[in-house]
Amino acid sequence: MGIKMRCSMADIQNTLNEKALQIENNLVLLMERYGEEFVKDARSSLNIQGAWKQRVLSKAEINHRKKLGYSIATPVHGDYADQTRNLRGSIGYFILKGGAVVNYGFGNDEQHSAKGEAAARTAVQGVQKKSGYQLVFVAGMDYASYVESKGYNVITSQAYMITLDLTSAFKAYAAKHGYGVGSNGEGLSQALD
Repeated sequence: MGIKMRCSMADIQNTLNEKALQIENNLVLLMERYGEEFVKDARSSLNIQGAWKQRVLSKAEINHRKKLGYSIATPVHGDYADQTRNLRGSIGYFILKGGAVVNYGFGNDEQHSAKGEAAARTAVQGVQKKSGYQLVFVAGMDYASYVESKGYNVITSQAYMITLDLTSAFKAYAAKHGYGVGSNGEGLSQALD
């Protein structure tokens, strides 16, 4: 007595496609969560690691920011004065799949600026496109690297910390769903592609 298949190959393919889509949606949601956390932390200079020190802004800096229209809660933390709001407003993230933008975010706060977002969109166009998914963190204003070269943190510390957290989250997701990811991450790219 042989085994008789009671479903079609099309049924099997449809089930596999649905499962793959569910996995992709979960991974994008995970990247979105970490992207939003990155934007929030980078704009407020939270979770700074390494050579940068977090400081409380002076009363003059707080008053200056109030004049620019920021809603200020004291103590205010920050690294650099962003007089036009454009530098912090250009901090965002993009999720790419095969080089195409599938989602992005710039946070929903008073630091968002249209000019900053436009600069970030231009900056992401210069990213080397790869197959699979990419989570790209940006500070789109052309002077962001200059500010960091002066010893201020714009996004480097937060991008580093989020990358470590996200790698751990991907490994945990892959292990939970039986993708056989090794302790050093081998097999992770196959689970994400």
